[in-house]
Amino acid sequence: MKKVLMLAVAAVFAVTAVSAQNWYVSGTVGFNTVKDGDTNFTIAPSLHYILNDNWAIGLGLGFTQNKPDSGDKTNEFGFAPQLVYRVAIADWFYYTPSLQVGASFWKRGDAKST
Repeated sequence: MKKVLMLAVAAVFAVTAVSAQNWYVSGTVGFNTVKDGDTNFTIAPSLHYILNDNWAIGLGLGFTQNKPDSGDKTNEFGFAPQLVYRVAIADWFYYTPSLQVGASFWKRGDAKST
């Protein structure tokens, strides 16, 4: 059931390009599990404002959780301002290379990032 739910959420984020006037939403969702028991989960939505036909600016927020088979789990929060160049492929479909510089903060057991 969890896999089906995660696939549904991933499909929504992968296809989502909700437009409302000059705003749009995008993002990524990831889930990974390996045989040795490590599990990773990531969710990173972004909100963008369209400046003109080719340029947009945005802000991405992210959360990642890593649960190793042995040891403490790690939670990481981050943000990244973005500059996006939009190339129209069709009326409703764009190729969007972007430049982003981000920062993240994590916690593993009693240890924290500074």
